[in-house]
Amino acid sequence: MDNKDSLFYKIFKFKKTNTNVDTLIGKIALVTEEIDNLLSKGQVYVNNDHWSAMSVDDKVITKGTKVKVLEIKGVKLVVKTIS
Repeated sequence: MDNKDSLFYKIFKFKKTNTNVDTLIGKIALVTEEIDNLLSKGQVYVNNDHWSAMSVDDKVITKGTKVKVLEIKGVKLVVKTIS
């Protein structure tokens, strides 16, 4: 039996909500707060919004650096420095 056929599902009419967050993958972002995974800090600006970010290779990335968004882990963007 598929979950969509369950009584619970039919009563509450669950729908998948698309957030379009996956569209950020591959985008270029600007570091607005130094990214330091050890200190759990860092922010980037992409698509007219600020996001928490972490470095893919645990390197510190300084403010003003352009980075590429590789993936999303929870509420943080995983980024790498553009060469």
